Amino acid sequence: MSVDPYMRELMDQAGLPDGVSWWDLDAPLEGRTIGRVLTSADPSLSPGDLVLHRKGWRTHGLVEASTVRVLPRHAGVPLTAYLSVLGGTGLTAYVALTRTLRLQPGEDLFVSAAAGGVGTAVGQFARLVGAGRIVGSAGSPLKVERLVKDLGFDAAFDYHDGPVSDLLTSAAPDGLDTAVENVGGDHLEAAIGSLRDFGRIAWVGAVAQYHSSTHPRPPRATSSTWSESPCAWKACWSATTRTPSRSWRTSRSRIYAPEHWCRRKRWSTVSRTSPPPSWGRCGATTWGR
Repeated sequence: MSVDPYMRELMDQAGLPDGVSWWDLDAPLEGRTIGRVLTSADPSLSPGDLVLHRKGWRTHGLVEASTVRVLPRHAGVPLTAYLSVLGGTGLTAYVALTRTLRLQPGEDLFVSAAAGGVGTAVGQFARLVGAGRIVGSAGSPLKVERLVKDLGFDAAFDYHDGPVSDLLTSAAPDGLDTAVENVGGDHLEAAIGSLRDFGRIAWVGAVAQYHSSTHPRPPRATSSTWSESPCAWKACWSATTRTPSRSWRTSRSRIYAPEHWCRRKRWSTVSRTSPPPSWGRCGATTWGR
């Protein structure tokens, strides 16, 4: 099962988009989960099938066949990939790069929260797409080292080391063409300040505001003109899930997960509100050729 940052938003009734229901008190929680079909009354599912569903946080669940996705079994691809790089995490990264930013070969990119699930996927996907300079922010020296050493980032910085705008300027002195923004606040402001003319930002999340009780102030932006280009997620899903599965099976992608949690089979990703894992005990699963 995957524990994701979006779950924090579902704990608050206020501010959710239309059609999104929050978590009721004393009701079972939802979560992206891989399960094995035990019995089925639907001909499209057979006992033994592995499926992706959203009835997490329980040992057994009763689901409608139309709400699950049967998982393919690709040689060398671990099941955890379908909760990360081939699941919602990878889809978020892929859509941000190819549908929202429309990243072009040679363009420079900044990724905030680059050591998280979406951030690590964005960095690796961007390198495969042919990005120019890739810069990431993270929360510890070990994460910074791993981004540069293992995940293809050209530069990274620990945002605790000073003002984010100064750190980003130092890491990308010539500016940026694009950014995938997962934090908000000072990270978003820094990204705006570093963009070249006609730069683009894919605003994926704003974890810095998850616990805020007040509206965030607008960024201290320059005299820039902005246009919004929303992405229709339902239209993106079927097309994009096929492409990463096909493309990245022939590359080398890394999935980092805390070994001591994975052994207990509790979850494969960590939300901001969960106890932080020890990156010193993290294992990397490399799959593909």
